[in-house]
Amino acid sequence: MMKHKRLYCVMITSTLPLASCGQAESHSQGSTKPTISAESNSASAKSDRSPTLSKNLGTVEIQLVPDSMPLVSFWKIMEAPASVHESQIDKQEQLLAAELRKLLDEDLIAFKLTYDQVMDEAYSWDLWAAAYFAGGGCSDDGFTYFRNWLIGRGEHAFYNALNDPDSLEIFDLDGEFDIAMSCEWDLLPSIIWDERHPSGSNFYDQLPDRAYIKEPKGEPFDEDDIEGLKAKFPRLTKVVSEIWD
Repeated sequence: MMKHKRLYCVMITSTLPLASCGQAESHSQGSTKPTISAESNSASAKSDRSPTLSKNLGTVEIQLVPDSMPLVSFWKIMEAPASVHESQIDKQEQLLAAELRKLLDEDLIAFKLTYDQVMDEAYSWDLWAAAYFAGGGCSDDGFTYFRNWLIGRGEHAFYNALNDPDSLEIFDLDGEFDIAMSCEWDLLPSIIWDERHPSGSNFYDQLPDRAYIKEPKGEPFDEDDIEGLKAKFPRLTKVVSEIWD
């Protein structure tokens, strides 16, 4: 997987996710379990499996700001990472990067603008609770990575998870959802921009100003109330029960 430092808007090393430049995702839901590398045995053992496909259970209305990439075009691009097994993080990244390299500069900017808004749409306490429960813990950065991974599962999986986070139980990760918390795909547009313009303008200077959400939507969850989380996510409980038993 591409290892690239997460940078703040003015290119100063920071722990803030790029998708939230100017916003404070400062809530720290601690991890109680070490992160599993994308190159783990579990992932490599599934390298020849087909991706788990989500049924279309509905959509979420996202009002995009001007100059964004239309959602139909955005989700068409995201079909590339969604075409491989959910545990193959490296392959998903390679396929997404290949699609982004096909875009003109203005389309790369439009893609990033839409990507950030889709990330914002998934910034909710309910989804964070599901990621925390499924992964045995989920920090604020971990939740950014998790949302990257979820977007990479494609349109239906993304909308399903927003409407019903318990729908994450379909994914074939053997309860090791922290595999999903290692995705930094929100960085790819800027990396590709720098490839094209190694001594040119800063990618983030090309993005129009817009409002970022500062707090997750909904009500915070109690990370110590494991029984409450089991009741909230009965289907996920069957997948990840060993984490909490």
